Amino acid sequence: MTAVASARERGLAEALAAVRARLARAAEVADRNPNEIELLPITKFFPASDVLILRRLGCLEFGESREQEAANKSAEVACRVGSGADSLAYGRTDSAQQSAVDRGLGVRGALG
Repeated sequence: MTAVASARERGLAEALAAVRARLARAAEVADRNPNEIELLPITKFFPASDVLILRRLGCLEFGESREQEAANKSAEVACRVGSGADSLAYGRTDSAQQSAVDRGLGVRGALG
C-alpha cells in the first residue's frame, strides 16, 4: 500500500485483515493449518480498482459470476499491471463455492 492510502484502500485492508483473522480462528478451532485454506474474494458488483488493491494486499485469485464483467475486469487489470495479470482467476460464483465445498472449505466472507 502506498504511503498515502485512500480510504478505500484502508477499508479493504482492514476488511481483508478481519477476514484473515476469522479464517485463522476457524482453522484453529477445526485443528487445521490456516495456510491450507484459500481465500477467494468475490468481486461481483465491485470495480476493477478493488481487484488491483486486493492484488497489492496479496490476493491473486478472484471469483466473478458474470462472464462479461469478469472479462472486462480482467482486461482492465491486465492493462494496469501487465504480465502479472495472468494470475487472476475468474469463474462463476457457484463454481467457486462448489469448488470450496469440494475441498472442504466451509468459510465464506465478503469484502465491501
